[in-house]
Amino acid sequence: MRSDQQVKLSQQDSNDPNSFFYFTSNAVKGRNNGLELEQEMRLSSAVDLFGSVGYLSTHIDRYPFPTKDGIVELGDREAAHAPGYTARLGATYRNRRGLVAGVEATAVDEFFFSDSHDEKSDPYQLFNGRVGFQRDAWGISLWGRNLLDERYAVRGFYFDNNPIDEVKRRYVSYGDPRQVGVTVKTSFFDSARR
Repeated sequence: MRSDQQVKLSQQDSNDPNSFFYFTSNAVKGRNNGLELEQEMRLSSAVDLFGSVGYLSTHIDRYPFPTKDGIVELGDREAAHAPGYTARLGATYRNRRGLVAGVEATAVDEFFFSDSHDEKSDPYQLFNGRVGFQRDAWGISLWGRNLLDERYAVRGFYFDNNPIDEVKRRYVSYGDPRQVGVTVKTSFFDSARR
């Protein structure tokens, strides 16, 4: 149990609807309980398997919050940016000729975007991979992140941004789209000789 748990809040400026105040405030009480397990295994001389899973349970008690429309009650729910579960599973392959390949999948549960409103993200899964060649002091790899080009929200806001109807709407910021690249690495000296 935490007393005076801090929360990050935002509020629209009543004199300028395009401006916001972002600040840290004290809620009354809250709790954060979690568990994370991580494992790496060598399946063979060439294949490694790795993974992790996390569980998080949070709660912020109800507390008063002053707004331009008066005092509102916030809390009595999970904390912002606190997904109930996270998971990661992947494998890496390396052979004696220098071929390297890897795949990885991650999953994230839904979470509240902010302590100031009740908008939530959707759960999402991402897939990453790479294939390349590694030899002594140099290497080259082709890699990809978010290979299925998943559109997933990482930040969210809820406010009125239209002076005509003054209706609050959800606005989100998305995570990175599919990215593909090539990385070349080299070492100009052997650190073992130092």
